[in-house]
Amino acid sequence: MLPGFRWEVVENEKSRLFTLTCLTPENENSTRITQVTYWRNAPLLDAMKPILVPAGREFLDQDGRMVDLQNTGLQYSPSMLWIDDIDVQAKWYLKLKREWTKSREEKRDFVNPIEPTTLRWVS
Repeated sequence: MLPGFRWEVVENEKSRLFTLTCLTPENENSTRITQVTYWRNAPLLDAMKPILVPAGREFLDQDGRMVDLQNTGLQYSPSMLWIDDIDVQAKWYLKLKREWTKSREEKRDFVNPIEPTTLRWVS
């Protein structure tokens, strides 16, 4: 199963910020990005909420535009360099897609090339 979500937690002794980002395929060429953010005991974020909401929307739109550009580049250079940590899910997708196509061409069962794992990043 290819993950379609990412959650992040930022916390200190008093405050906590939780963000859940979900990627939902809408059709073969379109994916919806949904993000939910919750925080507790962060008065500065409370005050900045009118700015943070549109800024968050723009940030997600920018991510979507970059993925579109990356997909365009892959049409011309399929061996495009991937960044190991942050592009793991994209590399998994391409492996899965190649195996799916190969299994259909060879009329055999699909064999998942991805070993079960949990990705963890600390920044």
